[in-house]
Amino acid sequence: MKKTGFLSYTTKLFLRMFLLSIGCVITSAFIARFINFTMIRSVAAYAFLLLILPLIFSFSWDMGQADNEKAIKNNSRTNIFKGLMAGLIASVPFFISGILLILSKLELFSYGYFRIYKLINSFYFPINHTLLPNELLISEISWGSLLISVSLLLIVPVISMFGYMLGDKHYSITSVLIYKKKKTE
Repeated sequence: MKKTGFLSYTTKLFLRMFLLSIGCVITSAFIARFINFTMIRSVAAYAFLLLILPLIFSFSWDMGQADNEKAIKNNSRTNIFKGLMAGLIASVPFFISGILLILSKLELFSYGYFRIYKLINSFYFPINHTLLPNELLISEISWGSLLISVSLLLIVPVISMFGYMLGDKHYSITSVLIYKKKKTE
């Protein structure tokens, strides 16, 4: 079995996020260009999350399970927060874009940055398109919308953390949902 260190895990998680982001950019461009209904954008936002988050969760679950098996063989302990740390480190470029968005709102540089922010964080494009409309200047966007948009960046590290923790404990959500035990009376 191939060894997977923390740096390898973090890099693979970032690459997954990056590739998924590219797929979301392509899909989002289609949605934004041809579909201008808020309801359809909302459905697309949930669809993005339902497609992307399980991919990140399952990858983190696999890493947690592999690390647990290595720890059992070596008679050592695993760090259950490894998934959170990897998710936070893999999300650093996305967090930097959020910080730059806040600095843009504080008028420290270009007003058009929020369009770049939406492109970088295309996971949440339908939500961000509603919260940060292109028709408005950054100064016209409310702080509430801006902070909600930036707080969405915490979803991936949290999902990564839970996936790793559940993998470390060998707790499979799919087996619980699919293979329910029948109660005997």
